[in-house]
Amino acid sequence: MKSRRKKNLKANVRVVEIFASHRNAWQVEEKRLLQQIDAATEMASLRSKIEELQREKLESDKRVQELEDMIRFMLRRGCESEVE
Repeated sequence: MKSRRKKNLKANVRVVEIFASHRNAWQVEEKRLLQQIDAATEMASLRSKIEELQREKLESDKRVQELEDMIRFMLRRGCESEVE
């Protein structure tokens, strides 16, 4: 009977070691996956910011073009009035 208990105890210890090892591996994998999720979230946020900045640049370029056109128009009108 003592021999059987001793074997059971050793088997139980081995099972606990196996589960502890698996648990540790699962925790490492969970941490790695969470880091990937964080990185993907950050990348999505940065992509969104890039798109926003690109839209703002296009709007700014359009506004600059409008102002340059207005300046050219005013300069032409100024030159025309000097000729008259």
